[in-house]
Amino acid sequence: MAGKQSLYEKQLQRIVDSMGIDLLKKMTPEERVRGLTASERLAGLDPEDLRTLDPEEKAILLQLLNQPDETQN
Repeated sequence: MAGKQSLYEKQLQRIVDSMGIDLLKKMTPEERVRGLTASERLAGLDPEDLRTLDPEEKAILLQLLNQPDETQN
């Protein structure tokens, strides 16, 4: 069974490698970041993006970052 799973994973990886960018282009931003923590989302931002946020947006982000991650239980 492990051999079949490995073959299956290899085939999936080939599909992702060949179509991944096209699939991402078809997804909405919400679909692309679904399942990511606030920290993971912020890690993908350029520092200039963070500097351009208004103070209210920055305050909301800080609140989110200071909340415990409930998905790790």
